[in-house]
Amino acid sequence: MDLVQGTAPRATVAPATTRQLGLDVARAVAVLGMLFAHFATSGLEGATGWTTHVARFTDGRAMPLFVMLSGAGFALLLRRSPRPYREVIGRAVVLLLIGLTFEYTTPIAVILQFYALFFVVALVARRLPNRWLLVGAVAVVIIGAVTTLHLNDHLPVAFDRVSDTASGWGAIPLLRQPHVLLSELFFTGVYAFFPNFAFVLIGMWIGRQDLSLRRLRIGLVVVGLAMAVVGYGSGWSTESHRVTVARSAVQTDPLPDEPSLWWEPLDAHGHSEMPAWMVGSSGLAMAVIGGSLVVGDRFRRLVLPLARVGQLALSLYVFQVALYRWPMKHWPWGFSQAQETGLTFASFVVCIGACVLWLSRFAYGPLELLLRRAGG
Repeated sequence: MDLVQGTAPRATVAPATTRQLGLDVARAVAVLGMLFAHFATSGLEGATGWTTHVARFTDGRAMPLFVMLSGAGFALLLRRSPRPYREVIGRAVVLLLIGLTFEYTTPIAVILQFYALFFVVALVARRLPNRWLLVGAVAVVIIGAVTTLHLNDHLPVAFDRVSDTASGWGAIPLLRQPHVLLSELFFTGVYAFFPNFAFVLIGMWIGRQDLSLRRLRIGLVVVGLAMAVVGYGSGWSTESHRVTVARSAVQTDPLPDEPSLWWEPLDAHGHSEMPAWMVGSSGLAMAVIGGSLVVGDRFRRLVLPLARVGQLALSLYVFQVALYRWPMKHWPWGFSQAQETGLTFASFVVCIGACVLWLSRFAYGPLELLLRRAGG
C-alpha cells in the first residue's frame, strides 16, 4: 500500500499540482484487489465458475501495485519536503509499531513493518540517478531469487505462525531480538526486502517523471502489459514441467544442487518471490498506474469517489486487518466462494461511500493524519 503520500485538504483536491488523481484511482484499484485477496479467496478449494477465476487472479497482484505506488508517493514527498529524514523516519517508526502490534494475531500477513524498512532504505536510494533506480530494481530481484532458493532456509523466521492466544502486543517483543526481526524484514518474510524493494525503486522512478505526459502514461501501459505477458507467460507455460521436475526431485531425495532449482525462477504464482512473478506483477502494476493516470484526467468527476478510497488507503488497510484480528477471525463463516465474491464487491461499495462521507468533513484519514504528525 501507498502510505507516503498524504491526502489533500477538501479545498485543494482538484489541482493537479497538489496530487495526481490518477495515482489515487490506482490505489483504489489496489484496495479492491486487497479485499479480494483477503476476503474472497477463502472458499477457493474445489470452487468453480467465473468468480473463482476472478479471486485467483487477485492473488499476488494487489501488493506489488500498493508498494509501487508507495515508491511514487515517496518520490513526490521528497520533492516537496524540507526535512526528508525527519518525515520518513517518523512515519517509519509508526508503521513499524503498528505492523508488529497486529502481527501474530491475524490470519493475514501484515505488511506495515516491511514498509518501515522500505522507506528507511529509500532515503539512501533517493540520491540515485533515474537509470540506477531501475538497475537497482533488477539487482534486488536477482538477489531475492538467490537468497530465497539458497539462504532463507538457514535463517530465523519470526512470523511463521498465527496464534489465537497471542498477547495484545502482537510481535512487539521482537524488538528485543533485532537479529530475528531483521532476518524477517530483509529475507524470510512474506514481503521481504529482497526482492520486494524492487517495486519501491520502480515506483520512485515513476514518481520522478512528468506524470502529465501522455507518452509516459501510454508507455507505462504498453511496456507494463508486455512485461506482464513475459513474466506471467513464462510461468504459466512452464508450470506443468516445473511440477513434473519437482515431483521427480521429491521422489529421488535430491541434493541442494538438484536441477529442479533451475526452474524455480520461472514460478509466477503470487508471492513466489521469483523473477517471473516479479516481472509479471511489476508490469501489471505499471499498466494499472498508466491507465489510472489517463482515466483520472479524462473522467475526473466520474472517478473522484474511487480516488477518495485511494486517499484513505492506510486507514482502510488497518481497519480490515483489525476486522480479521477480532470479529472476523473465523471468516468465511461457511459462505461459498461466489457469496464471498459478492460480499467483497459490496464491501468495496461501502468503502467508497464511507470515504466520500469522511473526506467531505475531514481533510485527512485518521491514520493518514497520524503519519503526517509523526513526520512533523
